[in-house]
Amino acid sequence: MQTDSEGFDYPQADADRCTDCKRCEKVCPYHHRRTKNTGKPDVFACFNKIAETRRQSSSGGVFTLLAEAALQNGGVVFGAAFNDRFEVVHRAVESVGELAALRGSKYVQSKLGDTFRQVKQHLDAGRFVLFTGTPCQIAGLRKCLTKPCDNLLLVDVVCHDAPSPRVFRLYKEEMERQYQSPVQSFSFRDKTGGWMRFRVNIEFRQKTTYSVEFGQDEFMRGFLSNVSLRPSCYSCFCNNFRSGSDITLADYWGITQVHPEFSDDRGTSLVLVHTLKGNEFWQRIQPHMVWLPSDLAKAVKHNPCIVCSVGVHPKRKEFFDRLGTAAVRELITDILKPDHSLTGRIKRFVRRLIVNRFSKYVYRKLTAYR
Repeated sequence: MQTDSEGFDYPQADADRCTDCKRCEKVCPYHHRRTKNTGKPDVFACFNKIAETRRQSSSGGVFTLLAEAALQNGGVVFGAAFNDRFEVVHRAVESVGELAALRGSKYVQSKLGDTFRQVKQHLDAGRFVLFTGTPCQIAGLRKCLTKPCDNLLLVDVVCHDAPSPRVFRLYKEEMERQYQSPVQSFSFRDKTGGWMRFRVNIEFRQKTTYSVEFGQDEFMRGFLSNVSLRPSCYSCFCNNFRSGSDITLADYWGITQVHPEFSDDRGTSLVLVHTLKGNEFWQRIQPHMVWLPSDLAKAVKHNPCIVCSVGVHPKRKEFFDRLGTAAVRELITDILKPDHSLTGRIKRFVRRLIVNRFSKYVYRKLTAYR
């Protein structure tokens, strides 16, 4: 994998070793896209009955239940974790005690390394594997394996899209210089102040802590404004249930309006079950959750990334052209500074109008589909 100037990895064949078999292209989900989704999933709102597990999770703690079920019979669980340099990487865990490393959202594109090869080795040895990742990672693994496996459960997470690892690295290094200490722990989704207004929480080795609401943190502002994302994310080919996953997990944003009885601000999961295998695991974890059936159209209305991509920020190119020339936090603040001119106000109005009309269109389509 070769890293470009924006910090994103892309595959590059070794010309000295390549036999020109084209197999890498044949299994690439980018070149062989699913144009249709897998159909209407079963939809549930839920959360883990164990309050401490729910507190430590980004939403309702459902991933932990799925992982525990997979590990019970000697299975292996793959997911995203921080390494010792606070890079986000995919790794395997084989015990419940290790699950904490995979728990919690990490808003950086993870490095897969050789995990696909590891998955195949475990499957060939007859072990059960649970693999979690973004929709494109799920699609990539499914293509790479070439055929369905009975002992593999694929779980994707609804993705706002993948921000640049380089941007996160520069942000982390700036924070370490400001606090004059290496980072010891990092949480993108600390729920101390509540699930709906989660906090970015960084603890440093010198026992100092940085903790602010997500809207006040520069990295999160850059991510949520779509200025620091991978180019392909603006036209995602794996959302809208096209990844081939068995189960999809997400935050149930809008729970206050859809199911107010679940609105305690501690985190509620949205679970979409696509396959018989997914339903089997859903049935296994049901006794450990508080749950109820829900409505896909209403869930999508409050979390449109389930079915559609985000828009390109108009200053994305300028942001990456200037990246490295100034402190990244200052750069994000400057790039996102509102344009108060008449032209700027008109552009913002038109963008809001387009987004609102598109959201209403998607809602109508899903309601009719239901």
